[in-house]
Amino acid sequence: MLMQPNNEMRNFKRQVLTRVRGLREEREKAVDEYASTLVNLRSLRARLQVAEHEAQTVRERARKAGNTVAELLAIEELIENSWKDSREPAVSESSEGAASDMRKEMQAASSADDEPVMAAAGGDWPSDGMEGGM
Repeated sequence: MLMQPNNEMRNFKRQVLTRVRGLREEREKAVDEYASTLVNLRSLRARLQVAEHEAQTVRERARKAGNTVAELLAIEELIENSWKDSREPAVSESSEGAASDMRKEMQAASSADDEPVMAAAGGDWPSDGMEGGM
């Protein structure tokens, strides 16, 4: 009769250890996923900075080629409206805030001779309604 309680205790101990290992695995998987997501985020931010710099450079080149701020704003508004109409719901609100921040930075970088054209174009960048940022 003493053997049965020992067997039950051993089985109970195995069950507990199996559950503990399962919890550890879940925690490890969760932290691995978190680390992977942070690496992906860092990569996307770096690529975003490169793309923003390139967009600013190309915008300046377009201005030097004789395009007015009003024309560039009209193109940006067309793209923004098309994007809103066709985008997937999975696009996060924070990415819209980053785009808004980029437009504000580009506006600040515009030369002083753009000011009269800006007023004629409505005086501001097209709004996406998400000026709150990230």
